[in-house]
Amino acid sequence: MLPAVILAAGRSRRSGRTHKSCRRVPGGHRTWLEEQVQRLRRAGFAPVRIIAGQRPRRLWRCSRLRARRRVNWEAARRGPFSSVKLAMPTPPRAVLLVQNDSPLPPNAQLRRLRSAVRAPAVMAVRLGDQRGHGGHPVLIAETLVQQIRALSDTERLDRVLLSLPASSMATLSVRRFRSFPRLNSVKEWKMAAAQLRVWARRL
Repeated sequence: MLPAVILAAGRSRRSGRTHKSCRRVPGGHRTWLEEQVQRLRRAGFAPVRIIAGQRPRRLWRCSRLRARRRVNWEAARRGPFSSVKLAMPTPPRAVLLVQNDSPLPPNAQLRRLRSAVRAPAVMAVRLGDQRGHGGHPVLIAETLVQQIRALSDTERLDRVLLSLPASSMATLSVRRFRSFPRLNSVKEWKMAAAQLRVWARRL
C-alpha cells in the first residue's frame, strides 16, 4: 500500500472559530477531516498521516479516527512548502498528497492514481476534470520525493510540478470531479456544500 498525507498546517483564520477541517460533511455525521481519512483508507492508502501546524489541538479534537499525526511547528516561519517536505516519507517512496480543503473523488478514481505512478517515467500523477480544473490530490513518485526533500522552503509545489517534463507529469481525466480551491470563509464553505450536494446526486 502507498501512504497518504493530508496537509492541514494552515492557520485557517478566515474560517472563524471552526477550523475548516472540522466542519461537517453535508448530509453526513463526520467532520471533513474524518471523511478524508476514511475515504483514503477505503481507496487502499495506508498509513494515512495528518500534518498540522498553526492550530493542532483544535484540529485533533475534531477527528475521532486514528491516524498518524505530526505538527509542523515552523510552518508560519518557514512557509507552506516546509509542510510538503515534511510529508515526504523516509525512506523515499511514492506518496499521495491531499490538501485538507480538497474534496476527494470516488475511490475507483483514487485507485487509478496508484496504477499510473507505476510507469517508469512518471514522477507525478494528478486528477483533473473535463475543464482542466483540479490538480489535487497529487501522487508523488519516489524519484520526485527525493528531489522535493532537497529543495528550499521558499519553493512551491505547483511550480515544482509545472517544471517537470510533460512526459513525467500524468493528468488523469475524471468525470464529475469538482475541485474547490478555496474553502476558507463560511460563505465559501456554504457555496461548496451546495455544489457538493448537487454533485452527489449526479453520481
